Amino acid sequence: MSVIAEYNIETQHYYGVVADEIDLCESDGSARIPMILKRLTGYGRSRFVEYMGWKLQGPLIILTCNEDMIPSNPVGYLLFDTFLTRFQDGPLTVVARLGEIFYRDEVAEASQNTTFVIHPLINVRRILPLGKKGKLIHAHPDFWLLSVYHSGYQSLMKHFKQSYKQRFCPLDVNYSSNDIEVETVEYDTKVSLNATNKPLSFTKHACKLKGHSLEKGISIRMLIYADKLIASDINLLFGLDVTLVQPINGELDRRDALDVVTNTFF
Repeated sequence: MSVIAEYNIETQHYYGVVADEIDLCESDGSARIPMILKRLTGYGRSRFVEYMGWKLQGPLIILTCNEDMIPSNPVGYLLFDTFLTRFQDGPLTVVARLGEIFYRDEVAEASQNTTFVIHPLINVRRILPLGKKGKLIHAHPDFWLLSVYHSGYQSLMKHFKQSYKQRFCPLDVNYSSNDIEVETVEYDTKVSLNATNKPLSFTKHACKLKGHSLEKGISIRMLIYADKLIASDINLLFGLDVTLVQPINGELDRRDALDVVTNTFF
């Protein structure tokens, strides 16, 4: 088995379809058009990407960006051995050579220098310069770049030039419906949900506070954590507090409104 084959998505991941995002992503991937996915964290970005990796039947290489990343991180770097110096391909170089899916997560947190390294790869040239080797790599015909960022970071995307933004096909996925949230939580927790499910009921009440005491909504990820914890027979109010209240409002004075919700309804 080749090294890249280890990154094949062998198991189908559950994903609840919101709109036509699967059809668009599948068509975009087949045409190898660079895509940027915008979605709030905790609402199935990674789940969607892994599902598409399985559906498109290609290895999926993931690179999580951060502000400390330098251009050589995705491209490659020199390794100094005792008797020689050799170039070690970075993840972007490996995927460009072999032609698979390269998934950049949290792209808005990367510096401009790191982001612009991919410019020649996502236009008609489809090349990757290796400055430290003095070579050019022509991307494999099956190379596809998929970038993802937290849609709450719109302000961070403003420092990107229009010429950069226009290289991508955008996919803005909205919130899942309640039915999809229920199906996702049931699939991950193996707990059957109904109208009396405590975390689900709490979420519906808490959403009314968004924009007041609550800055962000309660994500599917948090619901999964809550149901798993409560299923282990932990105290209900304590379980709701540590999984749904504290993560979104760490300051004591801002958790009062949510505490009222828990004490009133549960």
